[in-house]
Amino acid sequence: MTQNSPSSEQQLAGNSPASRDIAFHMHPYTNPAMLGDAGPHIMAQGNGVFVVDDAGNQFYEGMSGLWCTSLGFSEPELIDAAMAQFKKLPFYHSFAGKTVNPAIDLAEILIANAPPAGGDSVMSKVFFAASGSEANDTAMKMVWYYNAALGRLEKRKIISRRKGYHGVTMAAASMTALAYAQDGFGLPLDFVKHTTAPDFYNGAKDGESEEDFQQTVDLMEEIRFDSAFMFKYSDREGTYAHKKMPDDVPESVKGERLQRIIALQEQISGEINGTYVGRRLPVLVEGPSRRSAPDGTTRFYGRTPQNKTLIFSEAVPANTLVEIEVERHTSHTLFGRCVE
Repeated sequence: MTQNSPSSEQQLAGNSPASRDIAFHMHPYTNPAMLGDAGPHIMAQGNGVFVVDDAGNQFYEGMSGLWCTSLGFSEPELIDAAMAQFKKLPFYHSFAGKTVNPAIDLAEILIANAPPAGGDSVMSKVFFAASGSEANDTAMKMVWYYNAALGRLEKRKIISRRKGYHGVTMAAASMTALAYAQDGFGLPLDFVKHTTAPDFYNGAKDGESEEDFQQTVDLMEEIRFDSAFMFKYSDREGTYAHKKMPDDVPESVKGERLQRIIALQEQISGEINGTYVGRRLPVLVEGPSRRSAPDGTTRFYGRTPQNKTLIFSEAVPANTLVEIEVERHTSHTLFGRCVE
């Protein structure tokens, strides 16, 4: 029988909590050499918004323990609830249809207090995760799974802004366009694309060269948006940019470039919509269309699961789910007929 020799760190470990931390504990986003020189900052207790270190110094915990203790430290009500649950059932999971009453209660409370979802949809389910990084990774997987189920296997690109923070796991760190989360890790992964931060004061560049504009065109051709809203820059009176940074791109150049990317998006949208011709799609009817058919008869419209507008001639009540076969398309709209 053999026994592994202790590492050099273990051999050098002293009896103090600080020396043992340096010897045995790997900290996230911490320089090990600096930690070895300065030692860890050990927190010993907390109360309300304060934490106290092992030397008795008290601090405001402005980040709420990385946003996990927003109700405060050592709150008696939380302690009592935790102790009661630990005595009853300390842990269980939600895989394969399993659950526990606290998860059911919390999900119901969250949905009851959730803000309205976008596009008149309804927020109806809660998925629990252990961290923000895990939550973002899971949301990404759900979006991929949804698109794959609709046969859109190519829709995997994620767009995030530079300087934005989304987490530190592999996928979330790819979206986090900050050097400390990516350098040395081979990130970002290739499905994530970054666009500029809305920080004109710190990130502004002089003008927009033809090469700069071509980068926009190249990105549009690579990502192939279903649709896009585009406009040309104009001054906003009273802003720092208006007072200090003159608009150095001629109006004629801005107008010409805008028309070019509009034409490109029209082409891409038309090509994407053309892939639906001949397919049968579920459509949630919204009501009569504002535009009549060429012969003057009323047409109706609804939305597909991809949020595309689909127009048809059959009179169907609003909020009815029908199946429509797509017969033709434009860059913005699908046209079809109800399937018997």
